[in-house]
Amino acid sequence: MEQHLKGFLRDMEIRNYSPYSVLKYARCLRIFFEFLKSKRISDLKRIGRDELREYTEYLGLKTFYSPSYVGANIRALKLFFKYLKRSKVILFDFSVLLKEPKMPKQLPKEPLTLTEVKQMLETPDLRIPRGIRDRAILETFYSTGIRVQEMSRLTLLDIDLENGLLTVREGKGGKDRVVPLGKHASFYISTYLEGARPLLLEKDKQPKAVKTNRLWLNKFGGPLGKQVIVDMVKQYRKQAGITKQVTAHSFRRTLAVELIRNECDFLSVKNILGHSSSATTLRYCALSGVDLKDAMKKCHPRYGSEEVEDATPNIQSMG
Repeated sequence: MEQHLKGFLRDMEIRNYSPYSVLKYARCLRIFFEFLKSKRISDLKRIGRDELREYTEYLGLKTFYSPSYVGANIRALKLFFKYLKRSKVILFDFSVLLKEPKMPKQLPKEPLTLTEVKQMLETPDLRIPRGIRDRAILETFYSTGIRVQEMSRLTLLDIDLENGLLTVREGKGGKDRVVPLGKHASFYISTYLEGARPLLLEKDKQPKAVKTNRLWLNKFGGPLGKQVIVDMVKQYRKQAGITKQVTAHSFRRTLAVELIRNECDFLSVKNILGHSSSATTLRYCALSGVDLKDAMKKCHPRYGSEEVEDATPNIQSMG
């Protein structure tokens, strides 16, 4: 089973799943393996609908498992068995019969206010290289709305300051996209590249020819990790005296809401954020306070503004 798990995780990496997703599904499947061990099942071919149904009931009995976590376990199971069938390890995939628990519909968390954004952006100490780097990162979050994983993977080649553009390579779902980079973000990135990054790069003990081309560097001159960025945002939230929870995603949410409030067209918002589904973008409309009917009247050529043509049918008698 361990060998099949390793093969499955390698397959996920080949299919451009994020490192976070690979790690999450690995943890979910280890819970499944523990369950099989308790049932003394060591052959994957012995797993049928009854065993899978019993496992989902087992997950449901764990009161400390949220519905979303149970859903993640079931998704991991489905992907794993789909891989096993594709690899001809099993003949039948009974996991297709499994259903994820219904999730309660929740609105996204409240966006940051403009005052809170200003407090966050002005917190880093611009007298030190790390402070300049952190200000540039926060400005980029607010300007582009990119995800924290996408931020950590940016390279020098992804930044076009002359044209004010940022390229996200292999974002969620393995898709590339280009997003506008605002003047403030461009200014602080330029300041970081000219003054702070060279100082941080000096800390890297690697030969010059093999030094990293990642945009953001840590205090040792190496690539700045995702978790460091996550912790950095939390740190500045405390320093700014903001009591509500603020994460890197808060800037993404705030940008989405501001774009919608300022009548940016829906498709542009969807493309900037890199959403694969329009439903995800629509969730931000409720936070924006925009009246969707009013927005439709303004944007749709046949929604309420024109007189409806008189199309009263004139049915002739058929005899």
